[in-house]
Amino acid sequence: MRAFCAVVQEGGFSAAGRKLNLSKVLVSKYVGQLEDRLGARLFHRTTRKVRLTPTGEAYYLRVSPLLRELDDIEARVRDEHGEPEGLLRIAAPASFAEIHLMPLVALMLEKYPGLTLDVRLADRYVDLLEEQVDLAVRIGYLQDSSLVAQKLADIPIVWCAGAAYLERRKAPQSPDDLAEHCVIFDSNYSGGDYWPVPREGGVTRQPMRKRVSVNSARAAKELALAGMGLARLPAFVIGDELASGELRPVLQEYWPEASAVYAVYPHRRHLSARVRLFVEEAKVYFGTNPPTPPLV
Repeated sequence: MRAFCAVVQEGGFSAAGRKLNLSKVLVSKYVGQLEDRLGARLFHRTTRKVRLTPTGEAYYLRVSPLLRELDDIEARVRDEHGEPEGLLRIAAPASFAEIHLMPLVALMLEKYPGLTLDVRLADRYVDLLEEQVDLAVRIGYLQDSSLVAQKLADIPIVWCAGAAYLERRKAPQSPDDLAEHCVIFDSNYSGGDYWPVPREGGVTRQPMRKRVSVNSARAAKELALAGMGLARLPAFVIGDELASGELRPVLQEYWPEASAVYAVYPHRRHLSARVRLFVEEAKVYFGTNPPTPPLV
């Protein structure tokens, strides 16, 4: 089963052999034995590539989570009697990770020599199960309520605009004024085409006039600097520009909004020791190194 899963994940027998420190011939032999035992063909093989049969695809979807859980259990037992070791796959937004997560990664690699980290940076939603990721770092709106979420740090979200835009348009004085403004919409930090505005008695959804939508906070910042509209962005992305005056704060009575950075991971009967370790280390690290600049 392990050889079969490696072929699927690595895209071929040679790559699977390198991953498992086995020869291509031996990997092929193990997969053949598995097919004989199951009485079913799992791969379509050609001289140029291999691809799963429908039976192989269904088998992989059932077996892969079981192997990962087995690996987690074994790693947890080992960790109870020694140093943490093994591979931890992490997904994180590039705009946050490049600034604030990499120092934590370096710290963990130095502290735990047996630990291997695969950090995948993407300013988009990552499906943990589909992309075989152990844990994701997410900011703000959490789309998937089926995941366990552990808060790591506060991340204020603020409204701002470039000087060029505010020279052309009067700054909004209240959320109701947003209907008259162009908004640069970053889908990573919102759950829809509205702004949840805290008001007396609760929260209301303020519609926004979306001029452009991106899935990168840094891209949204560049558009705001170019005078394309108002932007609602995490403080860690725009702290320097607010301090220099390149971006100006607006709607200050309504910010900073309370938001946070979370570690999220699937529900499991046996939580991976590596996931648990990362969450614990991240809470300690961000407790002394908060990812929030001073706000003007």
